[in-house]
Amino acid sequence: MNVSARPGVGKRETLLTTRQSASLAVHGEVKRGYINAAPKAPLHCGGEAPAPKPEFFIWINSFMKLYGAYGVIPSVLIQFLFSFLEKFVLQPDSRARYGTITRIFHWLMAIGFACIFLTAALHFFADKWWLSELLWPAHKTLGTTLFILALLRVLWVVASRAHRPQHISRLAGVGHFLLYALMLAIPGIGLLRQYGSDRSFSYLGIQVMESVGAKVPWMVDLGGLLHGELGWALLAIVVGHVGFVYWHRAAGHEDVLPRMWGQPQLPPATARR
Repeated sequence: MNVSARPGVGKRETLLTTRQSASLAVHGEVKRGYINAAPKAPLHCGGEAPAPKPEFFIWINSFMKLYGAYGVIPSVLIQFLFSFLEKFVLQPDSRARYGTITRIFHWLMAIGFACIFLTAALHFFADKWWLSELLWPAHKTLGTTLFILALLRVLWVVASRAHRPQHISRLAGVGHFLLYALMLAIPGIGLLRQYGSDRSFSYLGIQVMESVGAKVPWMVDLGGLLHGELGWALLAIVVGHVGFVYWHRAAGHEDVLPRMWGQPQLPPATARR
């Protein structure tokens, strides 16, 4: 890296070349031509480790260069847009907290699963009740939506796995793995049963499956055997997941809840009791 020192500048700052400064400016890392390398507070003091920039910033930058967007849109506007999104809207994942995209996935799916568990419980315990008859038709649409979100979320986890907070225990890691596996398996099996039963299915007005006049018995049997049972298993794991979060918080252990609100995780000594 070709850098030159500037007189009167501290040891923690270096002057960048024009090309390097222009490249780093897209990611909001350069301020007036300098990199500020001042150390942050350590994690045990409530600070946050420096986080690498989100990969999608790099992807969008490469895409815009490929299609010559810099020749159409002034680079200063691009720099302003990226800096604004990064500072005020989009936080990257880091070891101390989850980023904006991860939190959006988490809370959208939490709301979605609360709704779909409600429809399943009403259908199971009171299928003749008017509220059950009103909500049950939305079950498949909710399930398909959650399946799509789960696929995107897993891809995002894989892409950002090196920058995310670490699990506080091996048991927590196993629990998260089971959550992701069931979030994919349950709606996947439901769609498989839908296809095997030779029933048409449309999602938000888009025709996904059409009746072809031939059933596939093993798909129907697999769905009947596992879809509902795995759904109740997922509900139990979700309840345990929420319960352990609040148990750790109340017992003065590692308080992991703030990092899903976009705040740095508190060390055990400062966790709320």
